[in-house]
Amino acid sequence: MASGISNPLLWWQIRDDNDGAVNGGFLKTYLSGTLTPASIFHYADLLTAYAWPAESDSLGRIGYYMDSSLGNLKFQQTDANDVACGFNGGLVDPVTVGGSSLGEVFVFC
Repeated sequence: MASGISNPLLWWQIRDDNDGAVNGGFLKTYLSGTLTPASIFHYADLLTAYAWPAESDSLGRIGYYMDSSLGNLKFQQTDANDVACGFNGGLVDPVTVGGSSLGEVFVFC
């Protein structure tokens, strides 16, 4: 079993240009510097990965755990029509998995 981050559960929220939640938006995760998809997980045991890309709930939220063995990841968020939205075209790269900066500030759209 992979070694995961179990505390805290991380949250991502996809918001539109009017600061509204994006129902059914998508979060694409990649190994940093590549277009290789990287999994995020529903539970701390890292056994149940989200479908890729992960889809947000009606409030634009995705709660997830990450595999710390993956190193750096980049994130891209899109709306329900798969159109990139938010800061820097919805792209954040890199985020250090397992580092102290992980999940500190995510402000989009």
